[in-house]
Amino acid sequence: MIDGLPPQAPAFSVEKTIVCGKVEFVMDSIVRDYRETPLVVAKNEDSYVVFLSNQKTKTWTIIQFDKKIACILETGQGYVKSNE
Repeated sequence: MIDGLPPQAPAFSVEKTIVCGKVEFVMDSIVRDYRETPLVVAKNEDSYVVFLSNQKTKTWTIIQFDKKIACILETGQGYVKSNE
């Protein structure tokens, strides 16, 4: 069972290519090319996950990084801010 999913929800896995590079290069590229800024930063055991967005164009990127390497986990366009 996956935490947070109801017991009847089917679990599945996905394989995809993930692009990684030096933290400075990846972060600078996203900020420069897409004008995205961090909206949420979360810390786990060994790394951080950041959700960057451009509120004008509604593009977004999710990046996971440690001290040396950053990986782009997902990108997209269009999102809705939830009310807390």
